[in-house]
Amino acid sequence: MQDCFPHWLRLAYRNGKLYQPYDANMPMFIPRRPPLHYRDDPPLTEHGILTAEITGKGLLIAGLVPSVIYSSPELRCVQTAVSLVNALNTNNTLIRVEPGLAEWRQFFPENIADYWLTIQQVENDNSRREHFVMLKASGYRFLDFSTNNPNSDLKCSVVICFRTILVVSDSHVIEIVKNKKWSTAEELCKITRNGKRCNIHVIEIDEDRQIKTLKNAVLPFTKTLKDSIQQKKNASEE
Repeated sequence: MQDCFPHWLRLAYRNGKLYQPYDANMPMFIPRRPPLHYRDDPPLTEHGILTAEITGKGLLIAGLVPSVIYSSPELRCVQTAVSLVNALNTNNTLIRVEPGLAEWRQFFPENIADYWLTIQQVENDNSRREHFVMLKASGYRFLDFSTNNPNSDLKCSVVICFRTILVVSDSHVIEIVKNKKWSTAEELCKITRNGKRCNIHVIEIDEDRQIKTLKNAVLPFTKTLKDSIQQKKNASEE
């Protein structure tokens, strides 16, 4: 939302504390919480939600229906995970919120974790319960992501327990999966700026823990002519 509408907080809340969208690309409803929290943890636009659903359609066509989705606790990532599940049309996908997938903390205030929605906020607030109804109605498990006890098992048991997993996070996680490294904050900022929306990188981990990248595992999602030209350029370079 912030990228598309830089001043949306001031304009959408100009009539008091009630959120009022002023563009068709803005969500009609967002979880009720202090507007200040949205400054560093904004929601997706309607276009962003549709993009995530189309990406989910690509995963479904490829037969890559995840048993579990690990999502960053940032609202846009949780919304992406929900939209993916909606497109996959399955009741068997578990959504887990993993604090270790959040964007680099130094980009945000020290108390950014206090801005993330908790289970109690989702269950106790009618507006939030309506917003996350697909998480509850379909039987998904919305786990607590307290930073005091993250219980991260991304590095070990996930590979053993699940055939297919999906990780929803920011651009830096894609770079980690590609085994690329950065050494400065400037390089990390560049990765964040240049990251494509709903970019997918598919890897296969065999029983011996050997990792192999699966190219063209999912149909490309071409949004513009510029994307089409870039895809042809990338294909010619391979």
